[in-house]
Amino acid sequence: MFLRAFPAGLAAALLASGCASPGPQALARDQAEYSKSLAEAEREELLRSIVNLRYGETPTLLSLKQIVAGYQVETTIDTEVFPDDDTETFIGGARRYIDRPTVTFSPVSGADYFESLIMPMQPSAIFFLINSGWSSSAILGLSVRSINGLSAVGGDLETGFTSLSAEFREIIELIDLLQRKGALDFRMQAPSGKDAPGLAPVLWLETTTRDEDANAALARLRELLALDKSRTQYGLVYGRIGSQPDQLLVQTQSVLQVMGLLSLAVQPPEEHLRNGRAFESPSLNERKALIPFTVRHSKSKPKDAFAATKTRDYWFYIDDTDFGSKSTLSTLSLLVLMAQQETGAPNPILTIPTN
Repeated sequence: MFLRAFPAGLAAALLASGCASPGPQALARDQAEYSKSLAEAEREELLRSIVNLRYGETPTLLSLKQIVAGYQVETTIDTEVFPDDDTETFIGGARRYIDRPTVTFSPVSGADYFESLIMPMQPSAIFFLINSGWSSSAILGLSVRSINGLSAVGGDLETGFTSLSAEFREIIELIDLLQRKGALDFRMQAPSGKDAPGLAPVLWLETTTRDEDANAALARLRELLALDKSRTQYGLVYGRIGSQPDQLLVQTQSVLQVMGLLSLAVQPPEEHLRNGRAFESPSLNERKALIPFTVRHSKSKPKDAFAATKTRDYWFYIDDTDFGSKSTLSTLSLLVLMAQQETGAPNPILTIPTN
């Protein structure tokens, strides 16, 4: 009797387990895995765009819209009993787990492409990144072309960006020092005009501090940028010429210009330079001292790469041990995200069913 009752109990147990939802168990695992995969795909897309610019191609980007994770569990049970022999009972079963995620992409084109890649970045966003703790040398060196008319020298594919002007390098060093000393700040506050709506970004510079190095840096920065020495607040606006003593006039670059700048650090195979597939770039030794970035190439897929992409029968990659290049690519990723947010594009959605 026990053998005859056993199949029914086992069948009930299997059916009960087959009805259980995989959602709750899969939520933590899949959220981490999707996040990791999205980060890797984003790095690969950015690297591919940089490499393509070195080969004279216009970058094409895809915007992730939605990810829907779909789960399905199927359980089947077969029981066969031989009535002539009470000891012969056969049970067969199968359980199948299916994971069918749906990922929705759309190409970045039209107005979104123009606003996120070609339009210059907002100066306020650039300086608030610095205010939140990001390296001023990396942010300013990548995204700013001039401050109060003092040029950072080039940044486009025609002229290259082989060096920084002495004045611009000094400005970066002074801002970095004042940021560490707590004598510099970027704020949003109401404009001085009574009819001016909203909030406006301003640069705040202390008049004097208890730190002699900070006082010297404050005086030198005001001198270089021709700022009114009696003021502590300076309006932050976009532009190149026509600055006023109460303004910080900043000409920023677009994301496409930043990518073009970084493409000069791609190392194509010699054969591609000889046959004209990729253009020759000037030496970037001085630039790399400020913003380290190197993209290597290999015939075989690199085993230890932070980001890698294959094109023209070669792998182009950033080595995982090259911390400077990894940091620069991560900074670019942040700038791209910031530019996309300025367009008002919706954030991607990840949907994981839990019941």
